[in-house]
Amino acid sequence: MTSDVEIPYLVLRPGQRGPEPCLAHLPDFTSPRFYNQLRAVVEAVTGIPMEHVNVFWRYSTGERAHYMDMFVNEQGMLNRLPRNELATRIYRNNVLTHDPFRFPTPEALPWIAGPAVLFKERVWR
Repeated sequence: MTSDVEIPYLVLRPGQRGPEPCLAHLPDFTSPRFYNQLRAVVEAVTGIPMEHVNVFWRYSTGERAHYMDMFVNEQGMLNRLPRNELATRIYRNNVLTHDPFRFPTPEALPWIAGPAVLFKERVWR
């Protein structure tokens, strides 16, 4: 029998003043129920279908940047969801930090549409 784990995450909504801290109660990563529970938590915010994005960011002030998992709506742009400025900044930071000369400006990179979920630790395995 596996035990549940609590994993902090932030909800990032377009136009919201700041991230909304939340706590996910999920089965242990080894549980066959983990993916379905993770998907339920994420898609309750992002809508269906979710898309995983690997990001490099500081979860909170004072922490060092590290790789984390962010989830967005895979069809956010197609569905004309509003641009999410904070999620876009987080998404773009990975490329801008590790390969700053790859794109002429940050706006040359894609942007995030709709709400996003940013987990404090890696959950996508």
